[in-house]
Amino acid sequence: MLIPNKNSTQTNKQTNKQTNKQTNKQTNKQTNKQTNKQTNKQTNKQTNKQTNKQTNKHNIT
Repeated sequence: MLIPNKNSTQTNKQTNKQTNKQTNKQTNKQTNKQTNKQTNKQTNKQTNKQTNKQTNKHNIT
């Protein structure tokens, strides 16, 4: 019967913890980047639409 190596288990636990932390950090960074990109795109689209509407209104008058 094999006796589990306590140190090895602890090391793996720490490694996994660090790997997961790093992976989550990267995933969140990418997700936020993508979300911000989309939000900005939508905001700019909306702002430009409003600005053009106002400008055109002015030009007609």
